[in-house]
Amino acid sequence: MSNGGDGLLARVYGWLLAHRVAGAGVLAALTVGLGAFAARVRPDHSLEQLFPVGDSARAAYDRYERAFPGEDARAVVIVSAPDLFTPAGLAAISALERDVGALRGVIHVLGPTSVDRIAAGPFGPARERLFSPGLPPDEVARRRAEAEVDPLLAWNVFTPGGAAVSILADLEPRVAGSDAGRAAFVADAEAVLARHARPGQRLVLAGLPPLRARIAALVAEDLGRLVPLAILLVLALVVAAFRSAAGAVGALAAILLSLVWTYGVLGALGWPLGMLMGVLPVIVVIVSVSDTVHVLSGTFDRLRAGAAPRDAIAAAMAHTAGPCLVTELVLAAGFLTLVAIRIEGVVQFGVVTAAAMLLTWLANALALPLILSVLVRKPPRARPAPAAVAARFAEWSTRVALARPGRVTAVAAVALAAALALALQVEVRYRVFDDLRPGSALARDLAAAEDAAGGLVPIAIHVEARGDAEAPALDPAAIRVAERAASFLRGFPEIRQANSLADVVRPLHRALAGADPEGDGLPLDGAGVAQELGTMGDPRVLSELLSADRTSLAAVGRAADVGSVRVSQMFEEIDAWVAREQAALDATADGPRLRLSATGQLRLFQDVSALLLGGLLASFAGAVLVSVAVMSVALRSLRLGLVALVPNLAPMLLMLAFLGAAGIPLQPVTAMAFSIALVIADDDTIQLLTRFRAHHAVAARALPSRDAHLAATRAALAEIGVPMVLSGLAISGGFLLLLLSGFLGPARLGALIGVTLVGGVLAELFLTPVLLVSLRPLGASPRERAGAAGSAPGAPASRHG
Repeated sequence: MSNGGDGLLARVYGWLLAHRVAGAGVLAALTVGLGAFAARVRPDHSLEQLFPVGDSARAAYDRYERAFPGEDARAVVIVSAPDLFTPAGLAAISALERDVGALRGVIHVLGPTSVDRIAAGPFGPARERLFSPGLPPDEVARRRAEAEVDPLLAWNVFTPGGAAVSILADLEPRVAGSDAGRAAFVADAEAVLARHARPGQRLVLAGLPPLRARIAALVAEDLGRLVPLAILLVLALVVAAFRSAAGAVGALAAILLSLVWTYGVLGALGWPLGMLMGVLPVIVVIVSVSDTVHVLSGTFDRLRAGAAPRDAIAAAMAHTAGPCLVTELVLAAGFLTLVAIRIEGVVQFGVVTAAAMLLTWLANALALPLILSVLVRKPPRARPAPAAVAARFAEWSTRVALARPGRVTAVAAVALAAALALALQVEVRYRVFDDLRPGSALARDLAAAEDAAGGLVPIAIHVEARGDAEAPALDPAAIRVAERAASFLRGFPEIRQANSLADVVRPLHRALAGADPEGDGLPLDGAGVAQELGTMGDPRVLSELLSADRTSLAAVGRAADVGSVRVSQMFEEIDAWVAREQAALDATADGPRLRLSATGQLRLFQDVSALLLGGLLASFAGAVLVSVAVMSVALRSLRLGLVALVPNLAPMLLMLAFLGAAGIPLQPVTAMAFSIALVIADDDTIQLLTRFRAHHAVAARALPSRDAHLAATRAALAEIGVPMVLSGLAISGGFLLLLLSGFLGPARLGALIGVTLVGGVLAELFLTPVLLVSLRPLGASPRERAGAAGSAPGAPASRHG
């Protein structure tokens, strides 16, 4: 800010501090208003928030989900024990099935002891339980062997080899579709499993509804642990650095108001607290303390110089509010670039975080000075040890950078070259469940569930039928297409089992109509298929394979979590198969009109991951452009804005090097670190260059260009060095707290940003002074420009010769 701007702001803050009741009233009104909206915010950790928007794969998935709404409403209880198929084991499974079926929200249960089969009876085909009580051991063994190769039962209810069995529980939509419903079901189900636990047996609750509920609980646990820790960390830093209880109270008030106001914006927009919002409170806390440190540093410096408390606060606010506002504008604009990623949850995260940055500035600009004016009476007698150490380090780095610019440049070049070599080792790979910590209870349960089911991530080929018949999907031609699709999916080693309606109809037709040596085991027409399906009783067993309106079929499988590279290869083959099959169908005039699409959550996982990585690249490029544009406008110099890029982009290469050295792959979550780190790193740059420009305007009146740049650099670093070091430590420490997260994604994000921002502070202290003095981005001084004009051809001769 200019001196004129400082003077105006000083008068504004002088008035505010003289009318503290009015200022407090504004804060109260804002807090009450936004607090009412904050009370409306509800958590929602549904996977749909991570699905693409405006994407062809999303449109295909939406059609599939409307036809088969139960894909994400099935819970699974996996039972592992050595005596599963003994009388005692089957009795225990039967009792467990009954209790699971009696749980609130469960509408249908299918398990080993409730499976029916069609068998020949004295009066024709009849239904009987696969494992009825009293079967002799040899008959149990025979039926078990049949079940383990049955296309409908193998890997769905029975794990081949007899290691485990599964109980499938379909939930009501209202239960499966909300965090509260899923959490209540999981609590009830875990209580049932605890009652049924017995020695030598392992019971695992799996399926998408329990997975979502447990992830939501882990997110809530993270928030309950990490946000208080982040607040305690920044308060401890404030107390240690300034030895001021008033400063700690002011920092706490600014943080709490920022959080309430941010949640108020979230509630006003009607958006939920989704999966990506878990790191939002930590970001708000961390960014808030940066502004607080600058204000407190300026206030206590003026108090030690002899200023009265109110005058010191007003002057410090006048001097820091402008640069802090520019900083938050850059941060907000940087976060808004995340809207380039066409994913609902990411767009919401970007918009709300951008608003949070401006609200954080407002809290520090209003609440902090009011609280300081009430509580501050006198300054600490001397600069506390942490601040003194920060001051000595800032003075030493300035001296080294300005006295030995060649060495600094050489060291930076060597470091960046080494970082580039490490960066080239970074791999792009990720899995669906990569975010879970290895060895955690949830990761172990998922591994057990995948072993029992052969895979957990749903994949489907959707067959949509249109025709003159009332139920076009029952046309045998459509059933054969879905059967070929299931057979194709089973050809992948990652998909142990895939089913279609033919797996149901063929055994029924054989049992009801007898041998069909001249046919292919299917009825002749859709009416025959409908008649045979009517003998099954409960139609819900077909819910994954045939839509309720009988216009869609699905070949449904579950894939192992094999990673993004293999998934991409699989979908290249699947898409090629779908295209060939669709072309053949389009060339055939007979039968119903069919449309095929490869879909399911595995497809969306692939598309979302590709969107995230591509969109984050666009977001990072946008953040770079926003940083240059906003800083150039704020500093009134394009060259100064370009100089600011170097110390901010260099740490990004260090981040890639850290990924390579630590063996961390580039994933959607870790890719977000680049945009976030860049916009946060801009904070120190803006604070430094704003002061540099102000000091240069004074020095350039009396000194030549190089000396003016040198004097302005020294003065700016002397003024901003201490808060820069302290805020850098606070921000880095805050992000490093994410290492305590229950998820790998936030932990890696925190480690990357924390380490990168330390590199950013070092770049500001060492590289920026060298660039400012050697490049002289503000050009010649007024005296030099006047001299150049005087010596130009045609200029009047100097009187002094």
